This record gives sequence, C-alpha cells and structure tokens, in this order.
Amino acid sequence: MIKSREDGKSIEKIFNACLIGCGKIAGNPLIEDGDLSSTHMQAINKSNINVDFIVDIDEKQLLKFSKQYLIKNSSSALKEFHQHEIDLFIVCSPDNTHFELLEEILLNSSPKLIFCEKPVCKTQEELDRLIQLSNEKNIPILVNYNRRFLSNMIELKQIIRSMTLGKLEFGRGVYYSGIRHNSSHMLDLIDFLFDKDYEIFDIKNGKFSPYKNDPSYDFSLRFPFTDHGEIEITSFDERNYQVFELCLYFQNAKVSLENFCTSVKIEYPLKNHIDELELSKTHYLNFVKPSFDEAYFKISNYLSKPHENKKLIEEYLIDKKVFLYKIFSLFNKGK
Repeated sequence: MIKSREDGKSIEKIFNACLIGCGKIAGNPLIEDGDLSSTHMQAINKSNINVDFIVDIDEKQLLKFSKQYLIKNSSSALKEFHQHEIDLFIVCSPDNTHFELLEEILLNSSPKLIFCEKPVCKTQEELDRLIQLSNEKNIPILVNYNRRFLSNMIELKQIIRSMTLGKLEFGRGVYYSGIRHNSSHMLDLIDFLFDKDYEIFDIKNGKFSPYKNDPSYDFSLRFPFTDHGEIEITSFDERNYQVFELCLYFQNAKVSLENFCTSVKIEYPLKNHIDELELSKTHYLNFVKPSFDEAYFKISNYLSKPHENKKLIEEYLIDKKVFLYKIFSLFNKGK
C-alpha cells in the first residue's frame, strides 16, 4: 500500500497495526503540523506502518478518529480483531486499562511487537504476569518512556558516563501528578542517564493527583556503591500548572533538563574578572528528531528484521524496566 505523507511525498506501508485508545496521545484531535510529531498518528504517518484497526469504547470518538485518518476497521471491543494478522499493537488507552489489554493481546493474538504507553500495569504481580507471557509468547512489549528515544538524552548519557562532568554532587527533580503516571518518567530518565542502581528513601505523604489510586509523593534517591550524591524529587500540583524538570549539579558543570526534560542545557564554570568561578559558558544539546519519530523509526526497523534488529529496542522492553519494581515499592511504602 502507498500512502501520501503530509509533506507530499509517498511512502510504502508494509506493516499493519491496531491502535487501542483514540484520545489525545493517539492523535485526537488531528494536529496539522507534520514537523514535530507529538502523537502516535503523526509519527506513524511518516513511517512504513499503517493503522488498519482501531479500538475505543467511546463510539463517538471512534467514529471521529476513523474519519480523520480514513481507517475502515473500528470496534469498541478488542476481541473483534483477535483473528486478524496484526504486526503491531499500540496501546494508548487510559492507565487503568493497560494491564487487561496487554494480557488479552498476549493470550489471543500473535503480533511481532506491542508498543504501550506508560504505566504498563498497577502492581508488581501484574508486571510479573506480563513479563512471563511476553517471554512465553516471544512477543516483546516496548514501553513509551519517550525521553530515552531522544538523541540529546543519548548524548548526555555518554557525557555523564565519560566522567568529564565529574561526580554528581546533588540533584533536584520536579514532576506533576502520579507516582505511576509521571514520576515513573523521572525515575526511568535517571535510570537511563546514570545506568546505576539506586535506592528510594525519605518518602513524604501523598499529595493531590487527578489519577485514581495514583497519588503523588516527594522522595529522594541515592546511588549506593558510587560517589554520586542524592537527588531530591518533588511533586507539583498540576492544578497550578504542569512542570517536569531535572537539575543535576556535577563537580564540573550544572546540567538542566528543561521543557519537560526534552531540552538539555550544560553550564560550565569560568573565572570572572575577580578570579571567581561562575557558570558563564553554556552549551545546549539539541535532539535531531522528536521522540515519537525516533520510536517509530526503531519499531519499523525491528519489524523489518526482528532477529537482526532486536538490539534497537532492548533497553525499552518491559523486562528491562527494573525501576518499575521500585515504583511499586515506593507506592506501598507511601501508603
């Protein structure tokens, strides 16, 4: 199948997908700007993947989505598509539906890959079950912790690993709304950047979150068996506004992750006119492509040659997310 892209060019559609959940992150409402993909459908339209099937319990939303993207096969029940040959399932429904949908897919379908929005589940038992089924059926589950896909985050990870910034003295992070829904992004990012085990401690009382049974906590984390300092994580009430940022104070530079931790600013010290060190040299790390475009680039390559290209998706897979167990522990300790 050949489809025209928004830039007027055509691309051959090789793989078929089923998208579950037709809300904002999926691509509803339609966003015309094709340069910076901020939804699944924006990125999919630039790839060799075609969404042939959509599922949503909201009939009006389902009809609107199918008309916007010219999708013929739609249903309010996933079971309608169990017998179809589907290469990729994309799960972007509400948080509390993810586990049941993933389990249903793994038990009744045989896709090459599942791409799921976070959080994938609500409990450690559910996570164990998904990992078990994923391994038994040989169906990888890729989790959309999207900052891992950004080229500037990969570059920053390499800089931290090189130790040119020195050891971490301390850090401060701020997230909005929900241990599972949003602090998981923060913990995954720290896990990715430092690639070292950490402990969570000093958990404060739960704060407001609009997500049911998913409160927000303040807490700290430390890296045992390293020289790195601690990082304080604070939750913020999104009824004021949404904020998600991380500031890391290394020996030789200050690193600020801004704009929802998608942009990176590194400030280096230089001596001023009275021979004092101040942060006066600034360097920015810019990403090449938006995270959705990077994600679907990797997914397309994996679908083309799963065995040869498994390394492309390995660090995004559910069974590599050891930090998820820390979230469940954090949630239980905070009760």
